[in-house]
Order: sequence, then C-alpha cells, then structure tokens
Amino acid sequence: MDRRTFLKTSVAMAPAWAGLIGREAVGAANRSEALRPTLRAVVDDAELFIGAAVKPGLLEPASPYAQTLAQQFNMLVAENAMKPATTQPEPGRFDFSKGDRLLQFAKRHDQTVRGHTLLWHKGLPQWMGKRLANDKALERVMSDHIQQLCTHWAGQIYAWDVV
Repeated sequence: MDRRTFLKTSVAMAPAWAGLIGREAVGAANRSEALRPTLRAVVDDAELFIGAAVKPGLLEPASPYAQTLAQQFNMLVAENAMKPATTQPEPGRFDFSKGDRLLQFAKRHDQTVRGHTLLWHKGLPQWMGKRLANDKALERVMSDHIQQLCTHWAGQIYAWDVV
C-alpha cells in the first residue's frame, strides 16, 4: 500500500475509530462517570499496534507527554534518537544513550519499539555525507554502522526501518 492510499484509508476510517474509542461502557446505575477505553486497550484487544514517534528527552516520568505515551500506545518509534546523526556523530564514535532511554521507557511500560532508522538521507552526520563519494568507503561505513546498531540493540527492536 502506498502512502497516499494509506492516508486516504486512515482518514476514511477516522470516524469509525472515533466511535469505537468514544463508546461509553455502561456501568452500575449509580456510576456518574462513563468509562472510555484507551487507544492502547482497543488495539491490544484487536492484536494491532498503535504507536507514536518519541523524543527521549521528553520522557520525564511525571510529564503528561510520558503519561500519554504509556497509557495510549503499545508501540514507540524513535523520532531521531536512532538516526545516524545521533548514533554516530563522529566516525567510529557511537552514542546509544537516547535510544537506550527510549527502550528503557518502553520496557517499563510493556511497549514494543520499532527502530527508526538505520540509514536516512536527512539523518546523516556531516562526516558521513562526505564519505559517500567513494562507493567502497560508503559500503564500509554503512555496513559498520548497521552492524553496530543491530548488535547493540539486538533482541530489543521489533523491526527496523532500514533505509
């Protein structure tokens, strides 16, 4: 399914999801407050994922951002924390701290993490872009980068956006 079809389908389904999520459960007669399921509860029951792109720097435990992520989503995707500019800012120097923070949060809240992304043209550090002129150098840099990330986060990432 291409992006345009996905977006059209998503927009077309929005009223149905809103009705499903907004459905009020009938409680005891003296209960004045209606119960509403979370997005996460609805998709968990259907064995689906619902996720959000996440900035690990905003994952303070008491923040509304972190609370919403924990309550509403069963999958998290790193917004920029796993892109090459963040994970390998200099040749051979890897920094996994932001991605690790996201994974720790997800583990505490029983969430799945999709890796985003091993390589991305807009997420390359400046030094890596300079090495792209030589095919052999490019192959070596890309291979090492992918191997380092996949080794460090082995068994913790559900799936990767590769390129």
